[in-house]
Amino acid sequence: QAWDNGAVGYYVRDRGMPLDNMSNTVRIFLGTRLECAQCHDHPFDSWTQMDFYHMAAFTYGVNPSGSRYGSINEATQMIRQAADMSDDRKSELRQALTEVTRPIRNNYLVSFRNALPKLPHDYKYDNGKPNETIAPGTMFGEKLEDLKPDDRLKAYAEWMTSPENPLFTTVIANRLWKRAFGVGVYEPVDEFTEESEPSNAELMAFLESQMVANRYDMKAFLRVVFNTQAYQRAATESDLEPGEIYHFPGPVLRRMSAEQIWDSTVALVNDTPEIGDWKREQTFALRMAEQEAMQEVLQCCTEEELVEHAKAIAKVQNDLKLEDARIRKEIDAATAANDKKKAQELSRELSRIRNQLTAKIREDIYKPALAKAKPDNLSMDLPNGACIEINPMSMDGDGMTSAELRKLQDAAEKKLIDDEMNALGMTDPKERKSFEGYRRGSIRMVRAAHVGSPAPLGHFLREFGQSDRDTIENANSDASVPQALQLLNGGTFGQVSSGYSVLNRTLREAKTPEEKLDALYLSVLTRKPTEKERRAILSHARERGGNLFTDVTFALLNNQEFWFVQ
Repeated sequence: QAWDNGAVGYYVRDRGMPLDNMSNTVRIFLGTRLECAQCHDHPFDSWTQMDFYHMAAFTYGVNPSGSRYGSINEATQMIRQAADMSDDRKSELRQALTEVTRPIRNNYLVSFRNALPKLPHDYKYDNGKPNETIAPGTMFGEKLEDLKPDDRLKAYAEWMTSPENPLFTTVIANRLWKRAFGVGVYEPVDEFTEESEPSNAELMAFLESQMVANRYDMKAFLRVVFNTQAYQRAATESDLEPGEIYHFPGPVLRRMSAEQIWDSTVALVNDTPEIGDWKREQTFALRMAEQEAMQEVLQCCTEEELVEHAKAIAKVQNDLKLEDARIRKEIDAATAANDKKKAQELSRELSRIRNQLTAKIREDIYKPALAKAKPDNLSMDLPNGACIEINPMSMDGDGMTSAELRKLQDAAEKKLIDDEMNALGMTDPKERKSFEGYRRGSIRMVRAAHVGSPAPLGHFLREFGQSDRDTIENANSDASVPQALQLLNGGTFGQVSSGYSVLNRTLREAKTPEEKLDALYLSVLTRKPTEKERRAILSHARERGGNLFTDVTFALLNNQEFWFVQ
């Protein structure tokens, strides 16, 4: 289950597509593209269609199933096989059972079954027959044969990540080198073929040795890379021509990633970005605990009990259907009459009708069962150092945290803000109220690592090229019109230029215009202004007055020096 091991998401993402999951895995960890070999021998490499199916056999038995397993699945079968029910009645009960299990519909269980892939029905090569079952086999290196079903995954993982694997160490070292320098020793980093040659074989051999010596600790490896003289030199500003060999006199000039830009901006606004959006994270943790408790309760029900629950909910559904149909008819009439206000009111009423079913299931099925099961409380640490115990069922009917938890969270947040104001020496009630309002918003401006990935559509991160995670490595650093509009009119600059931001509090501590300018440049560009910049900016001090440093902040945040890794 997801609450047992978050890695189940790796298989849930490709549920129903085990062949795609394997080709993605090989691309990520071995830098090799096997997609073409799913349908035919690779036209530009040595991999065959048979190689593809041998590799797929290792993980083909991984089965990400939804919530319909155990007694839930048996209840479904019981309804389907009932001889004394009409087809319409069976359909009603199946729909009702779906509603009963809806709160846990995304609780995927990843298990392993003894299943192997078969060659396509139109397989045309001499080394196999159409629909032939294929056993696991590695595409190169150590041969793994005659494996027991339960040993396939472990053997596959050990072979994939072994220092003896001729590609794994090379691929991971090359990927991390590219992260630092902008160009890999092998390019592209995920399309190794028999023809692939490193731009510097000695460098690649050294990087591989460092990866092994550091026991594949990526942070330790990157620490070595970032401390090299080569990395610390000025970036190469000229564009590389296609096919040109780069000799790594330094990194290549490139724009920061969306996450780096966001984190750099957050540091100018929020004192405590490392805390993260702890309210959201606690709500998620509580929801997961509730889901786990619900799952356990339903799985403890017999199939007969679940069918009885379905019958009770089917009755409620039938009653609500009539009301639902009536409101829909009225919405259509209001829409036809162009009465938007009435149509909106009716739509809200329709939502309330639908929520009645959810509330009924929660009150009549889940709550009594959970009260009987008595699930363990969830311990939650608050940022003020306190620890609270919350019942997993302390969620409102709409799926939000309970009033009890929200009250505790609000109190913890207020104490955090009060402590900040006291540390800043704020005593004026009006100023404290204003600062509290600002911090309740800015405290949620957190590092990208604490924002959902991918971020919501329209978020700064998405606008600036964060990957949507639909495909592998599809983040980009391309400029766009929405980015320009975000910089000109978005709320981000307003947060940075607020009088209570980290940046502006730093500027207030500086006593002279010269000191303020130094503090501003150091905060945004990590350097002091040149004498030429200093003279040009301070010459406008009298003209711009208090707006001078707001103007300069806006200019620096829109400057390429801020955006590019140099």
